[in-house]
Amino acid sequence: MKKELLEKIGKLHEAEKYQEIIDLIEGLPDKQLDADLIGELGRAYNNVENYQKGLEILKSIETEEGDNALWNWRVGYSYFFLKDYIKAEKYFLKAYELEPDDEYARDFACNFLIGTYTALSKLESRNGNSEKAIEYAFESRKYAYDEEGRVETDFFLASLYNRYMKYAEAEEILKSILAETQKDEERLFELVYCLFKQEKYEDCLLYTSDAADE
Repeated sequence: MKKELLEKIGKLHEAEKYQEIIDLIEGLPDKQLDADLIGELGRAYNNVENYQKGLEILKSIETEEGDNALWNWRVGYSYFFLKDYIKAEKYFLKAYELEPDDEYARDFACNFLIGTYTALSKLESRNGNSEKAIEYAFESRKYAYDEEGRVETDFFLASLYNRYMKYAEAEEILKSILAETQKDEERLFELVYCLFKQEKYEDCLLYTSDAADE
């Protein structure tokens, strides 16, 4: 019975029929509900963007599921979209640590850890705390597992360096990115900006010419 029910929920999830999952699970007798089904209910509420309700449901099974990577990921997801990034960090880190050999689960956790640290960095930047903003930007880099992620996190850090007048540091990162990837207007602009601020005008002209050729 439960196996068939979970298979049905899985098919509804693939079809993005999240409200049907909620209606199905909430229509079951209380005695039939267990941690697996409650976890699916919490996920479904997350997927209809009722993150507070999803979180409340997921937290109700913390005693049973607190050391489960999937549960930690789902709770982190709730907190992330509730913009409670400090708590999101806690649960995403635990999910990451609990699944060291599961590449798919690890990559999912990494993507959200990058997003979490980037959001925290932006918050600290808005609050005028440059050191903490840069610290979080460095944390995000630790979880970049492919070229796209490395370029994204490096560029974010370089942009912060420019904002805080650390132009030499920005230049080093941006030149490394442009040497390894296709040039684009935004990256070239950031590099030209930090070169200009360092009065490296000949280099500015060189990279400005590259931008014009794009």
